Amino acid sequence: MYENAHSAWKITVSESQRPRHPLEGPSHQESEAEVMDVALREGRAVRIVWAQAETPVITWGLLALIVIIFSPYLWQPALYEKTILQGALYWPAVVQNGEWWRLITSIFLHADLGHLAMNGLSLYYLGNNLELSSGRRRYLLIFFLSGLAGSVLQLLLGEHRSFGVGASGAIFGMAGAVLLFMWQHRRYFPTTVRQSAMQMLLLLGLQLGLGFAVGQGIGNWAHLGGLIMGVACALVIGPMYVRPEGEPQKGPDGIGVYTMVDHKPLSGHRWAGVLLMVGVLLVGVFLLTQSA
Repeated sequence: MYENAHSAWKITVSESQRPRHPLEGPSHQESEAEVMDVALREGRAVRIVWAQAETPVITWGLLALIVIIFSPYLWQPALYEKTILQGALYWPAVVQNGEWWRLITSIFLHADLGHLAMNGLSLYYLGNNLELSSGRRRYLLIFFLSGLAGSVLQLLLGEHRSFGVGASGAIFGMAGAVLLFMWQHRRYFPTTVRQSAMQMLLLLGLQLGLGFAVGQGIGNWAHLGGLIMGVACALVIGPMYVRPEGEPQKGPDGIGVYTMVDHKPLSGHRWAGVLLMVGVLLVGVFLLTQSA
């Protein structure tokens, strides 16, 4: 009779229901709950959601466009070579012949498979982050303005006798915008992410340094121009997120979820910043016309 009653007691009473002596201390479940509540109050142990774009469709679209343009290289090299000659960045063609479209078309052309693969991977990883955190309109503006800035600076300060192709200027601009975003919102990122940002910064510095050291065959000024424009765009029109007031909603795993709020959306007077960046590019184009 005693054994049956004892078994029933063990089945119906959980650990948290079991009476404990005051000196016994809190249970494991209670300790975890207390740690979680403290972490949520202090802003730790939370999942941050940057709600700008759910799917990086612009990134996939740009990648598809670049691959489609490059595809004749595989099955009709002569046609692709003609495309390079008509669309690559080339000082005499742009400045002397007035073929200004090359400032844009050169961004979507690549020299070979290795060049395409390197820029494609960079565009994929950086584009995913930038599009999801900053939104599609900002992403497109940063991509094209950085690419154009890279083209203009390459023509102004780079080699005048060589052809230039590639999305590297735009990609360096995206990298600069991503790094600035991470620095501005660093308090919301864990240590591992901040370390990754430092590694990216060192890699960019190494690429620029090696590029200027080697010189030949590398669009160093395009990289630098794109980087400067990307950072400038992020400063002028980039988002600025703040954590909403109150306690976060707890997800199914018990971790708090904060959907961040952008206090500087791309609207109204902030479009004046876009006009400012375009004005800077027009000044560069004017300087090019004077160098003919």
